[in-house]
Order: sequence, then structure tokens, then C-alpha cells
Amino acid sequence: MAGMFSVGLLDAQISNLVVGINSSGNFKDFSSGTNTFSNTYIGLNADAFNNLLTIANTDTRVSNISDVYIGYSGSSNKIIIGNSATFDNGGSLVVGYEASSRNNSLNVLGDSILNVAGNLSVGWSGSGNSMFIQGGSQVTSASGNISSGAGASNNSVLVDGTGSLWKMNGDLTIGGSGEGTLNVINGGMVSAASIRIINGTVNVATTNGLSNSAVSLGGGS
Repeated sequence: MAGMFSVGLLDAQISNLVVGINSSGNFKDFSSGTNTFSNTYIGLNADAFNNLLTIANTDTRVSNISDVYIGYSGSSNKIIIGNSATFDNGGSLVVGYEASSRNNSLNVLGDSILNVAGNLSVGWSGSGNSMFIQGGSQVTSASGNISSGAGASNNSVLVDGTGSLWKMNGDLTIGGSGEGTLNVINGGMVSAASIRIINGTVNVATTNGLSNSAVSLGGGS
């Protein structure tokens, strides 16, 4: 089911957004106005799959105070931010949190904006998770990881199209115990203080696609 529930005394007036607690095929859409939540979970438990959150249109803004999980334990869950919408996240964002979380995706499309105050991780422990930044959309985060935790593998990020950007004030780390992939094509760009390739692949088909970020192999500095 898609639902909301209040959390904690300090956040008594603010609810979590949960799309898919123990079930599949749930859908939540924001197409106008401003909406604020404490934490967001798309696919909370292992049997929650194929759940979808969409945020669309220029005047639509979703603000999340703490953390966002696309596939906390579930698989094949998705967030789509499109048509110039804005999603502000005050904490961290994870696509594929637990080992059971597979094939989840974050899609930032059509000149949209995603702001993540903390770390953005694609594949914390899960496998086959992905992020797509396309159509001139921009994603900012404090730092980033692709396939960061134990058991994480085959997680990927695509930055595609002129004006499409993933910008980090800190480091981007690719791979840990598993392999990660970063693809930057068709005028897309990634900018970070440094890009550390521990176990994975970076494919760049764009002039200055890594925006002069320092690149190191094997986690060195």
C-alpha cells in the first residue's frame, strides 16, 4: 500500500512518505504544489516491489527533511522527477539499500532538479540499481557512491545530454566490494572534488565530461 505515518515526538507534525510497505504496484503522484515529509521510502520491505513515486511539473516541489530510500529492502521500485520539478532532500539518498534491494532506479528527467544535502548512493548493498540524469536535469549532493557496500554490484549512473549534471562538493567513489559504472555521454557532465575508482568503469563520451575532477584508481588520493 501507499501510505503515510507520523514519526517521533519531534516530528509529530511531519509524516514519512511510504509507497509500498509490503505490496507491489503502488503509485503516488505529485503534480502541483509543495509537499514536505520526514523520510521517504519507496519499496520498504522485501516483498514491496514495482512501486512508483512521480514528481512532475514546474510548480511542483517535494521537500524531504531526512533520508530517502528507493528500495529499502524491496526491488524494482522507482522515483521519477520530471518536467522541471524540484526535489529537495535534507539528508542522504540511497537507491538499493539492503542486499535484497535490486533493480531500483532514480530518474531525473526533463530539466528537473534534485538537491541532496548528504551522500547520494546508488547501490549501498543492493545490486543492479541505477540513476539516470537526462534532458538537462541537475543533481547536486555532498558526495556520491556507486556500489559502495558489501555485496553491492552492477550498479550504475548515466548522465546524458547537454546541461545534464551531477555535481558533488566532496568525492565520488565508484566500487567497493562490488563493481560500479559511470557513463557520461552526449554533453552530460560530472563534477566532484575527486573521483575514486576502486572497482568499476567510467565511460566518458563528452568533452570535459568530468569537469576537471581529479581521478584516481584503487582508492588512492
